[in-house]
Amino acid sequence: MTVGEFLAHARLKANLSQWDVAKKLGYTSPQFVSNVERGISKPPIKVLKTLVEMYGIKPRDLIVTIEIQLAREMNARIREIREACLSVLTGARSPKERKWKNTF
Repeated sequence: MTVGEFLAHARLKANLSQWDVAKKLGYTSPQFVSNVERGISKPPIKVLKTLVEMYGIKPRDLIVTIEIQLAREMNARIREIREACLSVLTGARSPKERKWKNTF
């Protein structure tokens, strides 16, 4: 579950619409809330604090969700970099080609 999905779930559980949340945060449209929930933008820490209070969620649950998402993103990026490095170093374009060249 992404942070946005977590927040959307918590908002619905709190029986709030995106409009309700946007108004309480001082926005004139629900677009910011929608963008956060879809993962397009990341909210400032002060907004996260307000959302935790508004949704009645435990800060620890949000922090764990953030940590998991960051770990997934970092691991995906590490795999991309590793693949790019191996391709350059071995001249092979795919893991299958590298296997046949006796590389890892």
